[in-house]
Amino acid sequence: MTVFALLAPDARGVRAAEMLAACVVLMIAVLTSGAPLRTRRAAIVVVALPVGGIAIGALVGSPPVTLTLSVTAFLAAATILVLVGGLARLVLDRGVVLVAVFGALTVYLLVGLMFAYLIGALATGVDGGYFASGTDGTQADRVYFSFTALTTTGFGDFTARTRGGHALTVAEMLIGQLYLVTVIATLVGNLRPRPAGESSRLREAIGMPAPVHQPSDQTDG
Repeated sequence: MTVFALLAPDARGVRAAEMLAACVVLMIAVLTSGAPLRTRRAAIVVVALPVGGIAIGALVGSPPVTLTLSVTAFLAAATILVLVGGLARLVLDRGVVLVAVFGALTVYLLVGLMFAYLIGALATGVDGGYFASGTDGTQADRVYFSFTALTTTGFGDFTARTRGGHALTVAEMLIGQLYLVTVIATLVGNLRPRPAGESSRLREAIGMPAPVHQPSDQTDG
């Protein structure tokens, strides 16, 4: 989804496709995170509303780009909440395993996308250029800018112009850095090796043969 957002052209159909992709990602997160039944029902409602909006918009006309980007940002935020809850349950049940680290990295990417869609909603909904260069940029530009802010790389080719844009950028910088030095660092620092029994079950599940231990070539002196 991140690669698609960076490479996709700036068109209304693409924005609708991104929103549908965000719906799919949210449902996958809900179904695989072991969320309680009430959370699953709420997710179905959250997904049904934008999908219904797209269907109605296709009949009466294209929905505003600002609304589409805002809903996509909301869906990304909902997915983040679901994943965080699932990761908390996973760590409590099994400790810090590799799946938890990958899940935490997925949350990090979703945070960057969420801010990118928020920036897009502001850029298309407020008069005047969002960036200091006087333009709003394409959505791919906003995704690029979001991740340079999230990682505090700050190449300088895109800079927010308004105070609201500055505040949003600072918030993303702080969240990105605090997340890396607390959540990711803690998970990686406490990553435990896979138990031997669990490794054997995994090998059986994927059809891999058990390792054969060769006797060492030792001769009596």
